[in-house]
Amino acid sequence: MDFTLQLLGTIAILLIFSLGSYAKKLLDIWGILAADIFGALAFSIAGFRSFIALLLLYISAVIATKIGRTERQKHETRTIANIVGNGGPGIIFMLLGSPAGFFGALSAALADTFSSEIGMTSKSKPVMITTLQPAEKGADGAVSLRGLGASVVGAAIIALAYYTLVSPSKKMALLLVLTGVY
Repeated sequence: MDFTLQLLGTIAILLIFSLGSYAKKLLDIWGILAADIFGALAFSIAGFRSFIALLLLYISAVIATKIGRTERQKHETRTIANIVGNGGPGIIFMLLGSPAGFFGALSAALADTFSSEIGMTSKSKPVMITTLQPAEKGADGAVSLRGLGASVVGAAIIALAYYTLVSPSKKMALLLVLTGVY
């Protein structure tokens, strides 16, 4: 795709993302600004493919949150801290020139989001990963089979993006799934 089309597409997507996120109260104004900066950095440093990977992370995380929450459990508006926490490590790897590190960080972020949001829907009580004793849902270190499965799906989404957008390496895709889940 032509660079001008990619640039115009990136700008259009960021504008739609910003307006939609604000209207739906998915992000506060500072979160939107941080996400736009991260998106612009991804495009300017590593190109349209990396921008698409960040967009995929955001869209997938929103979907996981919708799945994991009921109407009674409205999702709070995310802030700049959420954006920096999920996207910051990937941006650092991008600045260091490491596509594998960038996708590995995105894989870990999406696996974590999927495991916590979808894991909360588990009917069975989670266990502490350190003791295997029953734990309360949402407790740090508590895991459920559903949450673990969801983390694999989240990591696999980013691994598939790497495979499709960067390099059709089965080994790297598997490593990205393991990185995300671990």
